[in-house]
Amino acid sequence: MPAKSIRVLAALTQSALDSDGAAVESSWETIGEAKRRARYYTSTAYARQAELSEPLGYARVVVDGECVFDVTIETHGGHG
Repeated sequence: MPAKSIRVLAALTQSALDSDGAAVESSWETIGEAKRRARYYTSTAYARQAELSEPLGYARVVVDGECVFDVTIETHGGHG
């Protein structure tokens, strides 16, 4: 069985991700790792590290082209 493609895509908003593509994209070995990274991308810690004026507002985990998890700054709280 071929390995699954597990990616995290993140942007300022869900509509920005849907229309313009990801501001950040990364690949992971497990869904758990990808979920942790998705939460991190919507945190103030990531915004500081990436020198962004505000945290990214939306991130999703995509497995073989299908969204299996998403997080917004509202559901995560942007803390970090």
